[in-house]
Amino acid sequence: MKNIFVGLLMASTSLLHGPAEAQQSAHPPHSYFELGDLDLELGETLPDARVLFVTHGRLNPERSNAILIPS
Repeated sequence: MKNIFVGLLMASTSLLHGPAEAQQSAHPPHSYFELGDLDLELGETLPDARVLFVTHGRLNPERSNAILIPS
């Protein structure tokens, strides 16, 4: 799970927009992070798994302000 979070964080850094740009659009664009075949804890595999995400704001230099909210 930690690897997934790190991957999402790294993928989102190239997609971040400044606050002024974010205010121009009511709904920022959604992006996908490709996980590939995801092995689940009970032994099943979810083929070609993807995570849909959207970014708001800008990642700080310490990279400590990212929040993942599963839905």
